[in-house]
Amino acid sequence: MLVSEILRESMGWALANPLSVYQYPGGRLSDEIKAPYHHFYHQRNSLSQKINRMDEDHKKHISLLMEYVQESFERSYKEANALFSQGLVSYETIQYLFEPNMYVIAKESGEVVARVSDCWLEEEPDRESHKEMWRLDCWSWRFDDWFWKAATPVRFDWTGSRDELKPIQSLPVYPLRYADPNLEDELRARGRKFWGCRKQIYVSYNVDSILGESIAVGRFLLTKTFTRRTLIDLRRLARDKIYG
Repeated sequence: MLVSEILRESMGWALANPLSVYQYPGGRLSDEIKAPYHHFYHQRNSLSQKINRMDEDHKKHISLLMEYVQESFERSYKEANALFSQGLVSYETIQYLFEPNMYVIAKESGEVVARVSDCWLEEEPDRESHKEMWRLDCWSWRFDDWFWKAATPVRFDWTGSRDELKPIQSLPVYPLRYADPNLEDELRARGRKFWGCRKQIYVSYNVDSILGESIAVGRFLLTKTFTRRTLIDLRRLARDKIYG
């Protein structure tokens, strides 16, 4: 917790960007922050630039804080940088991998999806097994007659030994920046089609036959009021028409 008024002023100026304040643990400078200070790891470059533009009094106080954090956790920061540059992550460095408002990749019903992280990665015990789990609160857009912002948290555990190194892409959720470049292109293309459902669009519709073949039924005009129930009724109607 920042108890010094001048230090709070310095941090408030350094985090003048509303997004940066949001990324500060708890979102308020009066909140307690705990080691190993993930915020400083992600923001250390931009913070250093802003500190250099402060007046001497404020610069002195915040520089002491930054020096303490850097000296205390330099080894951990360097280890995280070295592993991440190789596309790897360890149990000790996984918390450095995420930050709020970051695009992340996850799987939902076997399909790769993109989400936006809503907080820092947190460790919490599973209520049933009582073993430690990781939790990353996220959000994503959903469509059910209209678009809405849905909370889509991801929970997972660290399988295997805690001394083991894992490919970042093997995690149940990981930052988009570590995904294959073509995956980002595919997700963006899918997102543009998805977003197009805000207005009227024509799409082709195929019905899978009992023989495993796809039969083209026709093209339909979709609007945001064209519900999932309507699609189910169309599918049933088409099958009844084809197979009697």
